Amino acid sequence: MLCEKCHQREVTVFLTECEETTPANCSTQSSALCAECSGFPRLPESLIEKGCHYCGGPFFSMAVNLLEPSEDLASHWVLCYQCARENFRFMQQFETDLLQLLATPNPEAQILQRWRKHDQHMRDWVSRRDAK
Repeated sequence: MLCEKCHQREVTVFLTECEETTPANCSTQSSALCAECSGFPRLPESLIEKGCHYCGGPFFSMAVNLLEPSEDLASHWVLCYQCARENFRFMQQFETDLLQLLATPNPEAQILQRWRKHDQHMRDWVSRRDAK
């Protein structure tokens, strides 16, 4: 798949952005970009070499670690292809729930709780997958 912006390089970054911070006005926009057009810095080799956060598999993509947020890329999680697919599937539902979570009295706590459930789901999913 080619980058939506330059139409020359392969897609390596998938973004979903909410243009407004209030649930009532939030409209999401998804983009599929190459590394150059995304504007994201390159990942440190040490992070890539660490392997998938959930199963140790080879690097395919990265995910933000909301359990320990940081601007430092080293705090992000590396995902292998299989875990990235399951993570993406699960995150699609999270995006739907996010609007509802933002409307709660304490959205940060609700989002963190949901992220912990996501993390546990991924660990359980890998255990079931590897047991087959």
